[in-house]
Parts: sequence; structure tokens; C-alpha cells
Amino acid sequence: MYHKLNNDDIADIAINAVEEMVSNGFIKNCTDTDDTEEMDVQDIIRETIAKMLVERNPHLINLDDSDIKEMLD
Repeated sequence: MYHKLNNDDIADIAINAVEEMVSNGFIKNCTDTDDTEEMDVQDIIRETIAKMLVERNPHLINLDDSDIKEMLD
């Protein structure tokens, strides 16, 4: 049996991706600022991953996760 991905798992992927983008200079570091660019990019990545999993591999995602349900509405 495998672990179905939940919102926290997908958020971790998005956070890691954004951290890599910041460290490689693709987006600016917004830590301790009012700039929301990092969070906006994380949200886009998280929503894109969730939607693609539902469309292509719904068996890999926990569709009972309330945060995922909200994201997909």
C-alpha cells in the first residue's frame, strides 16, 4: 500500500521548488518582507500539482483532504 498525497505533502513540494528558485535567482527572497511573491508562486505550484494529480493520477491524492477539496472547487 502507498501513501496518498495530502495538502501538506504537496505544499512541501511547492516550498522546496520555490526555495530552489530563490537560491538560483529565478525569484527574489521575500523572507521577512511584505512581498508575497514567494507565497504566490508556492500557491500556484501547489494548485497545479493537485489539479494535475486529480486529472492524471487521482489514486495518488487524498481526495478526502478538505484543503485539496477547497483548492479544486
